[in-house]
Amino acid sequence: MLRHAWILALLGAVVFLAAIDHSRIQRVETVTSLAADEAAADAHSATGWAGGRRWLIVPEHHDPTEVEIETTQHLLATGDWRPHRLELENAPTGRDLFSASPYRWWLAAVAAIDHFVHGHPIGRAVESAALAADPILQLLLLLGATAYAARRLGWLAAVFVAVGLAAFFPFSAAFLPGIATDFGLEQICLLWSGLLIADGLTKDRPNRRGFLAAGVAGGLALWISATGAVPILMGTAAGGALAAWATRGRNAAFVPAWRSWGFAGAAVSLAGYLVENFPGHLHWEIRINHPLYAVAWLGLGELLLRFSAKCQTDQFVVKSREWPILLASALAVAALPVALFLVPDHAFLAGDLWSTRLAILPDAPVAANFSAWLAAAPSGALLLATLLPAAALAPALWRLIGTRTDPGVRSALAFSLGPAAAALLLAFHHLRWWTTVDAAAVVVLVATTTRAPVRLRWICSGVLAAAALAGGAELLPPPPLAADQPKLTRTEVRSLYERALAHWIADHAGPDSATVLAPPVTTSSFAYYGNLRGLGTLGWQNRDGLSASYRIVSSLRPSETQALVNQYGVTQIVLPSWDTGLDDLSRLGVNPGAEPFIYVLHHTDGVVYDWLRPLAYSLPEVPGFEESSVLVLAVSDEANPAVVHSRLVEYLIEMHRLDQAAIASRALLHYPSDLGAQVALAEYAKATGDDRQFSKMVQSIASYVRVGADRRLSWDRRASLAVVLALGGQEDLARTQVQKCVRLLDEERVREMTTGSLFHLLYLAGHFGVEIPDAKARALAVSLLPAELRARL
Repeated sequence: MLRHAWILALLGAVVFLAAIDHSRIQRVETVTSLAADEAAADAHSATGWAGGRRWLIVPEHHDPTEVEIETTQHLLATGDWRPHRLELENAPTGRDLFSASPYRWWLAAVAAIDHFVHGHPIGRAVESAALAADPILQLLLLLGATAYAARRLGWLAAVFVAVGLAAFFPFSAAFLPGIATDFGLEQICLLWSGLLIADGLTKDRPNRRGFLAAGVAGGLALWISATGAVPILMGTAAGGALAAWATRGRNAAFVPAWRSWGFAGAAVSLAGYLVENFPGHLHWEIRINHPLYAVAWLGLGELLLRFSAKCQTDQFVVKSREWPILLASALAVAALPVALFLVPDHAFLAGDLWSTRLAILPDAPVAANFSAWLAAAPSGALLLATLLPAAALAPALWRLIGTRTDPGVRSALAFSLGPAAAALLLAFHHLRWWTTVDAAAVVVLVATTTRAPVRLRWICSGVLAAAALAGGAELLPPPPLAADQPKLTRTEVRSLYERALAHWIADHAGPDSATVLAPPVTTSSFAYYGNLRGLGTLGWQNRDGLSASYRIVSSLRPSETQALVNQYGVTQIVLPSWDTGLDDLSRLGVNPGAEPFIYVLHHTDGVVYDWLRPLAYSLPEVPGFEESSVLVLAVSDEANPAVVHSRLVEYLIEMHRLDQAAIASRALLHYPSDLGAQVALAEYAKATGDDRQFSKMVQSIASYVRVGADRRLSWDRRASLAVVLALGGQEDLARTQVQKCVRLLDEERVREMTTGSLFHLLYLAGHFGVEIPDAKARALAVSLLPAELRARL
């Protein structure tokens, strides 16, 4: 009966994961469907959606997933299976793309299956694939690793593998629906690398095929992420050396196949480098997979082989003919730490924003390191769920030092502690490494329970049960969303805001798209949702873009600021209230008390710059988030002060900020002979309900128009003039102004208009029976209006 217990454990693990993944997928799909009435499929678009948009709301605003979806859609649309540039960041030149391809190919394969089964456009299928790709990977790992453990290591080991892979936290949270990155695939490769070696060490004779397979798995992990794999591979080497020392003198005929491991790992690493980069993109970036790793791996395998052989014979004398090979191997290994030391800022293990987060879950802790997390008084249940898998090291150490432990088990135990110790040390540096600690803990538990006495098995089973219960509780999804009044998280609301804003900017940008200066995280969202170009994003691969953003927002001289904005081709500046990334960036290196560009924008709505124009945009209304706001500024040609202040008053009126409009309108009193200024004052009077003042202003404006004072009026001011005249009962004059406006109306001018001005112009054109000659301009104008205003036409 017990021999089949692993099957029950496996079935329970599969059902548990299927239930929580189904719930999470439903939530992502529900959030994505909100305010998505205009989503229209387009098989000819690279994204699968009309206008080249994207609609999938990525959980937790995970920008690496957004980049992965973008590049996979590019891959499927162009056939470029090895993209090396990301054009939407670091405008106008783009930036290098160093992420590895294996996961991107996997995502493309899942998308192709979705395209075949459901008939979705292939670009849209990538968004669907992002919901399923990682859960499928976890399922394959669960089935494969559990079956392997049952066959090679026994039913109890299979139970430990099944339960640990499904319920250990945060490991199981590395495979969430909608989080589509190579992190989970990297963890799978590292786990297989450790499990195969541990299994091989428990046998009475070398398992060359197992060590070869472990080398392949480690090489894939290195190909996917050098920063994630190298520390664990170093821990693997340390564990191998400890295993040889712990079992020295055991059997001269038993020498682990470390040379096979080193050769396989080096071959896969080198092959991955060539597949990614040969022949035109060979690089010397050491923070990703590089031939130097393959050289060091070969040397490491040779050193481990010879050290293990010496330990088995318990004779450590080095013969003269062995010195050349030993020295060459040692030099190959030593070259790696030297190269890593030469990485700029010694940033090989510096991590990124996501490495400071324990898991990509709502309200998951974010801290610079483990001690900072402890100082923040974390939830006891969450802390317990995180630490319990590491408790597996205690019985492993106890059995390792025991005198009755079988030599093969002792070797596997000593080895398994190497990667686990490396992961644990790094987990105190960055919270994300606790995921790797869990993977290593599974291998440690398997090694500990192999041919173990009954009492030790019960102890390890207790550790497993406690860790699984605590971890499973943390993995439970939030309650489903109500269809009528969904209770959204702050991150979900932010993503909905940024999707709507990105689509709005893209609609008004025209065929050349837009280049937006926005906070780094928001810039990633704009690139994803609206295919908008941006400057700075987070991550070491886009330091140039981040530097450009810093130069602009921290500039103290208006002339310098304008020159920089023009140099980088910025067309819009976006400052959302929920993302202060640009403000934080501007404080770096700026003297206290100084007023950099970003500070002036916040306090003046950009009106002090005659080359900036505020654009009226209202965020979708979400209960509980009424305090959110966004300032959108368009970079335009320089205008005279009267036009600048007139546009500001119109903007404030359309944004329903009448108190500020009252203050801004006082500046217009300095331009009594400017017709555009008089129009703006009339608009303010109408907005405040001052009918007497409005009638007075209309009479004055009409007299100006009758004597031809509107000849030099700018186009957007003429549209406002027509509205004011119509509201004031001057229909003949209003009709003439509407006729002049529609005669000049083209797609570019349509995109420049505010939503209110555009609606009023179309309404007046219909009211007066004036046809818009440019059919494309009219169609575009109608499409840019919200559905409720479109219905009123």
